[in-house]
Amino acid sequence: MNADECSAAFEFFNKTQDLFLIQSVREATRKRSGTQESILDYIFTNEDNLVDNLQYLTPLGKSDHVCLVWNYIISVEENTLKQKKYNYWKGNYEMINAELKSYYWNQMLMEDKTEDAWKKFKDILHKTIENHVAVITIKKSKAASRQWMTKATRRSISKRNMAWRKYR
Repeated sequence: MNADECSAAFEFFNKTQDLFLIQSVREATRKRSGTQESILDYIFTNEDNLVDNLQYLTPLGKSDHVCLVWNYIISVEENTLKQKKYNYWKGNYEMINAELKSYYWNQMLMEDKTEDAWKKFKDILHKTIENHVAVITIKKSKAASRQWMTKATRRSISKRNMAWRKYR
């Protein structure tokens, strides 16, 4: 942030940080020959990965602002009455530890890029959990399956409203 601490831009930036907002626009949105490119348009969300497939399209008419088009991800619960989950309380952790110790992690992960190493580690961990942790089926009530707003969403909205009132 290149702004004076007393400026409106600095105050705006601090508010977005205080509210834990995530800014999705990463490329310049104002482009004019002979001037420095800059980001003048923002898309703020309170959760990561809600903005998908953000596209920077050519400006309309004689404008020097690019057009932004994106998909907004809305999580919708499946309308099923049974859900499978791992019963971690009854996991065989001795077998999990033994299996994870059997890998030569340094050899496996040192040659990979960080993202590839993480994916490889995560895949091995998930397979190990599948092998040594029992799966249980949870029955959901019909009312819960019809509910469109999850508990996490309600909590998020409540926290955001409390934070908003604090700074108003």
